[in-house]
Amino acid sequence: MRTERIHLVEGEGPNHLQMTLDASLYLGSAWEYRLSCPGLSLKVHSEERREPGLVWCSLPKDAVWIFPG
Repeated sequence: MRTERIHLVEGEGPNHLQMTLDASLYLGSAWEYRLSCPGLSLKVHSEERREPGLVWCSLPKDAVWIFPG
């Protein structure tokens, strides 16, 4: 999944997943966040500053690809 397709949102909804914001890095024009939940780690970019802890993110179903391993 491309990082630009993942968005931080305010709560539950279709295709939303609750994750832990583990780390953040300011890139000058946006923030990069490292998110995790059991079995999944993601990077998200946002212009808003967020505190570590639980957050919700939107994962558009047309942007999710699953490859058998």
